[in-house]
Amino acid sequence: MGYYRNDGDELTVALGQSYRLDDNDNPFSEGSGFEQQKSDIVGQIGASFNNHRHNLNYRFQLDGDKLNSERHEVYGQTGIKDTRLSAIYLYERGTEGTEFEESREQIQTRITHDLDENWFITGAMLYDLGQEEGMRKASAGLGYNDDCFGVAMELNRELQREATGTDDLSVLVRFRLKNLGEFETTAYDGGSSDDDDDDENDVLNEGLSP
Repeated sequence: MGYYRNDGDELTVALGQSYRLDDNDNPFSEGSGFEQQKSDIVGQIGASFNNHRHNLNYRFQLDGDKLNSERHEVYGQTGIKDTRLSAIYLYERGTEGTEFEESREQIQTRITHDLDENWFITGAMLYDLGQEEGMRKASAGLGYNDDCFGVAMELNRELQREATGTDDLSVLVRFRLKNLGEFETTAYDGGSSDDDDDDENDVLNEGLSP
């Protein structure tokens, strides 16, 4: 459900929970939130102002029985003249007996500034608030966009973690063609990233591409 104004401002709320009538042959894995007959409670609260120039979104997952927090995520975005700012905060509780036993708590921020009508610069940071607190990833890039074509080059630095000893430097190039979509390639990779880091970045990179 939602509340919508003629000037473009809006507020939306969604809440849901499912119940399986048959508890046999449950296809969902432990920790998914759907492994029991009664699923976890999931919800979302979103607000948008000034024709989506300023956005705030909160998504959560609560245990279906005890209402303990399993996961919550806060996303905010705003634009001030030629500069756009965005940030994501994520908490996800670990599940014993699965490959994700440790809880995750992270924040990622990105800033993009338009140099003129076509050229822009961008930078981002991923910071871990968990047991091994510290910066995990930093990036900076330069790009060009017009009505038919777009290209961006971004330098990414994966910072070392004590548990894995992983340290990586890479250059990513993105191309956009009108009516054909966007694709990307790694122009340089100075190391091998850990699979867990890849999973973390997949979760937090949504909506952060220039």
